[in-house]
Amino acid sequence: MGTGKTRLLTLISHEFYKKAPHIGILYLNMGKPNQQHLYKHDSFIKYGSSDLQIPYFVEGEFIDKSIQETATYLAASLGLREPVDKILKNVMKAFIKVNGSLPISLRTLFRGLRKWYKKHP
Repeated sequence: MGTGKTRLLTLISHEFYKKAPHIGILYLNMGKPNQQHLYKHDSFIKYGSSDLQIPYFVEGEFIDKSIQETATYLAASLGLREPVDKILKNVMKAFIKVNGSLPISLRTLFRGLRKWYKKHP
């Protein structure tokens, strides 16, 4: 076994397994394939599985603030900035107005953004 980040993470994980077996650890393997065998796990869920449900939006105390923050984070994660974050905020508000909530899928949300750009070239 190597001496890099994977090795360090494996050592730390095994310490948790020994000293605190009642806790779980969530690994997001975004890099090297076939490393599941290095980690003790109760279940392994691959990206794209219907069992993997991570929300992109969590409603806070003030809905407008939550929408603005989420729009800003989503735009920034794509390397975009103003006015995309403002437009995305408006698209999100329109989804809520029409459907009562935001779509579960980011793909659906971004389709709405693309639709906005087609209407406003």
